[in-house]
Amino acid sequence: MDKKVWWQKWMTLVLGSVVLFTPLLLTGCGEEAPPEDVAHEEAEESGGHSEEGGGHEEEEHASAIKAPMDTLASRETLIEMPDKQLIYGRVYSPDLKPLSEDQADEWELLEAHDEEEEDGHSAAHGKGKPHTKFPLVILLHSLNGSSGDWGEFPYRLTRKGYSVFAMDLRGHGKSNKKKGGGRISWRHFSKADWEKIYKDIDSVLKYFSASPRFTYIDTEKVGFIGASLGANVAINAGSHNNDAVKAIAALSPGLKYKGVSVQNAMVGYTHAMFITASQEDTYAFDSSKTIYHWTIGPKIIRLYKKVGHGTDMLKYHAPLTKQVLEWLGTHLKGNLKGVPLLEPPPPPGAHAPPKKDPATKASTKGKDAGEHHGEKKPSEHTNTHAKPDSHGHKDAAAGAH
Repeated sequence: MDKKVWWQKWMTLVLGSVVLFTPLLLTGCGEEAPPEDVAHEEAEESGGHSEEGGGHEEEEHASAIKAPMDTLASRETLIEMPDKQLIYGRVYSPDLKPLSEDQADEWELLEAHDEEEEDGHSAAHGKGKPHTKFPLVILLHSLNGSSGDWGEFPYRLTRKGYSVFAMDLRGHGKSNKKKGGGRISWRHFSKADWEKIYKDIDSVLKYFSASPRFTYIDTEKVGFIGASLGANVAINAGSHNNDAVKAIAALSPGLKYKGVSVQNAMVGYTHAMFITASQEDTYAFDSSKTIYHWTIGPKIIRLYKKVGHGTDMLKYHAPLTKQVLEWLGTHLKGNLKGVPLLEPPPPPGAHAPPKKDPATKASTKGKDAGEHHGEKKPSEHTNTHAKPDSHGHKDAAAGAH
């Protein structure tokens, strides 16, 4: 066959195929669905905190939660404050049985009516089951956060033998309503409102101490774990309840967040303190070193690099989570009877606890522990390690965290 004739026949066949199949291709043409990984990223980005501070959706923290929170042993609780403010939180305890999804409706009914059995025990706990007392750990989130920010951490605590109350701070999450109507938001708080935010903890402790629903909670052995603003709230509440609060873990604390300063509160708290921050989180990092020197009782400081801020430090840095749990077990479950805690050596890259006040004469080499890690030595004129006084002169306001 002549090459020219063969070429013409081949082109005719190709053009015919295009004409035949083009309408079919156009009919099935539509908007292309995004790949699964892209769709997943978009779904994650759509979650988050409400700009008005009133939204509190369980789904928004799902990506950070490894354990199925809906099936954990927990009870939703609303506690009324003296000014009619309602404080929301979830109670987790080893004394409560985990629930399957098909038990959720039944649990809500028992929660709503709080039915009593003949032996006087709440129906939600099971017939005739005697309650074992578990030390109480209260989790206090950061500014514009909620109780859901802790992810699976409450579950980790219950496995260590604690009862846990993960609460929404006043004006945050579901703690945005007053009894009888009306809503509040931290965005519109006055100085007096910020003072109420840590005084609420006093009422929470009184509630658990008196409530027949939570007889398994030991309110004489209490620990606080606070993140950012929550760390400052924890220190102030610990000062108000020094006899009961045996341990405070402060994640990314500040000398002052919003209206909550720690300076004067440090004088009233005499028990154990665990302080931690990340180097790039400059304000919390510097504040942590000052708070360490102000701490009266047994103290540990752990300073890291690139581990985030607040609750993120526990979510994404497993060694820190382990350290907090071990330290908490020592102080909240053990009976030290005045025996001082022997501090373990700091982990690699961490800031070693200062051995002497930098305001005093330097050692023969002129360096303190901080300088060995490339940190700038505090200048003496700032008096960063001065003891708290009643005037609050050192409480320079910081950015919100």
